[in-house]
Amino acid sequence: MPPRTYPLFRVGEGAIVAAIIGLAHAIGLYVVAEGVETAGQLDALNLLGCDRAQGFLLARPAAPGAVDALITTGPPLEGR
Repeated sequence: MPPRTYPLFRVGEGAIVAAIIGLAHAIGLYVVAEGVETAGQLDALNLLGCDRAQGFLLARPAAPGAVDALITTGPPLEGR
C-alpha cells in the first residue's frame, strides 16, 4: 500500500504533521496548529485530527482594545 499523501502540504510534510498530531494525542496533549493561512490547510488539519488552529485565515493581528470585541463576538466572517 502506498503511503498516504496530503496534497495541501509539501512532499513529506503531511506525514510529519500527521505523526506530530498522533504523537501528541497519544500522550494526552491538545494540538493547536499555528500559521494557518488557507482553507485547504485548515481542511487538511481537520482531517488529520488537529484540535484547534490559529493564523491569518481565522483572524488577523488586532490591537489590544479590539481583542475584547473579538472574544465577545467572535472573528468577522469575511476572508474565510
